[in-house]
Amino acid sequence: MRNCASFVWLLVLPLVVPPREVGRQVEDSTDSFLLFECKQVVTRLPFPSPPVELLENTFATTRDGESGMTLSVRNLRKAPFDALAMVVEYSDESGSDLVQVPYVAATRDVRPSFHSPVHASYANDLEAPIGPGATVELGAVSPVTVPACPSQAQVKFLMARYGSAEILTWSTPGWRIAPIVESTSAALFSISSPLPRLPFTLKLLVFIDEQGMPVEFLPTDPGQRILATELVASALKDTTFFPALADGKPTPAKLSLVLRFIPQVPGARTIPLSDLPRASWVMFVEQDPRNPGKWFLWESH
Repeated sequence: MRNCASFVWLLVLPLVVPPREVGRQVEDSTDSFLLFECKQVVTRLPFPSPPVELLENTFATTRDGESGMTLSVRNLRKAPFDALAMVVEYSDESGSDLVQVPYVAATRDVRPSFHSPVHASYANDLEAPIGPGATVELGAVSPVTVPACPSQAQVKFLMARYGSAEILTWSTPGWRIAPIVESTSAALFSISSPLPRLPFTLKLLVFIDEQGMPVEFLPTDPGQRILATELVASALKDTTFFPALADGKPTPAKLSLVLRFIPQVPGARTIPLSDLPRASWVMFVEQDPRNPGKWFLWESH
């Protein structure tokens, strides 16, 4: 289980990438670990005179419920940037949004003082500032699992640091980002309620206040209310979130939670697409092989 309060910093190097026409190509992945991979998702920057150009955006979801992406960013200004934060909203063919994904990058000396309003569980460690005309490939992990290829994407918030004297910010009115899991319980717990045959899925709606605290876990199937109540009391009650943001300010929100109950055997950490009601926070509830009466949570992100 991962604690999302900790950044995963990866070293990324500036690249020299020729300009290309951005299009969309969806491929059935030949990697058995991937559910799907979407290449060259069309991504727009809606700001006048943007400081960067977006060259390529790739999106993939794995069988254990993790959605990750890479985005190539070219610096268009005459000064280097040493930190960058973005919120990219991915949407389907109808224009309905699927997920808002935070991208964060900074050089090692700058990152302690770069205070972005958005939180990310995965951040990029720049080896050096990204100079004029240079391109860097950034990675991100979606805070929720996305069950289908997005058709398009748009940057909703952008903050760039051009040296200690200049931090520039762009945003669209009403930009937002959903709650992001900060921490969950790592302890083993018991379940006394009768359980269906493994594997099976429990779906909850989680209502989260502006402080990032869950105030209610509501099962979508009323017949699973007893199991949901016990699971919340034994394993989910101490979960905390980075709160949802609307125009950069904390706001109440709700989040779809999909819990997949599985035995701890190879290949069991697989989430069926049919169990994902659009974008959802996915967790696996695994049986302890040394003590079948005990369970623990494993988070896909």
